[in-house]
Amino acid sequence: MNNFEIENWLPMEPAMGPPLPRFLNILWPWYKPPEEIVTVALRNPPSEAENWSLSLCDWDITVPIREISGKDRLDITEAATFEIPSGLKFPLRILALQLTKWIEWEGTPALQQIYYVQSFRPYLWDWDKGDWSDEPDPTYKEVFIPEYGSYRYNVSTERFEKV
Repeated sequence: MNNFEIENWLPMEPAMGPPLPRFLNILWPWYKPPEEIVTVALRNPPSEAENWSLSLCDWDITVPIREISGKDRLDITEAATFEIPSGLKFPLRILALQLTKWIEWEGTPALQQIYYVQSFRPYLWDWDKGDWSDEPDPTYKEVFIPEYGSYRYNVSTERFEKV
């Protein structure tokens, strides 16, 4: 313990462990901490959207979290559930949230992107300079997942809502 925090001296919650100071971190053998899960569903998707995908990463953009895309693409009514590694720094960033529909293109089924948003790269890449430009990326939005829990992404307001 580097700093004195009164919370550390409070007794452990009865369901978690014996009534000893929390900083001792003595837990009952049968105690299981709550699952570290984030669930995301959609609200107000465009009527033509058929499926969607979502990729997340930690705040520092160092730990990618399971990507749902390609064959794992979700039906527009399904929710995505992510197991979050312990110790990950919140809020979580959106690497890509994409709404799509199937179309016929030159006789082959293909996915057409209807909506796309991300919250990890605010500027466009300048290929001539080989560096980030000063031009804002139009797909960048300030949308983040603040903590564990269940959320709905409201497509019309472009915000996460806690369920």
